[in-house]
Amino acid sequence: MPLLLQREPPGSQPIKSVAPGSTKTAVSPLAPNGDNCFRIGAVLRVNQGAAPDVAWSQVACVKGRGQGGS
Repeated sequence: MPLLLQREPPGSQPIKSVAPGSTKTAVSPLAPNGDNCFRIGAVLRVNQGAAPDVAWSQVACVKGRGQGGS
């Protein structure tokens, strides 16, 4: 099932697709002194000639850059 990552608010940046089987992805730039908010979407169905059906998570936010693993 393809996964998508969307920065909030919607439309502020393009939606990013996450590599199949991946458990992490990189996003930049992050706001070092503010909230970085995202939601994850699972593509349920691809509709020919129309937008896909996507189940979106609730928005989750993190403060600042944080330290991600590599």
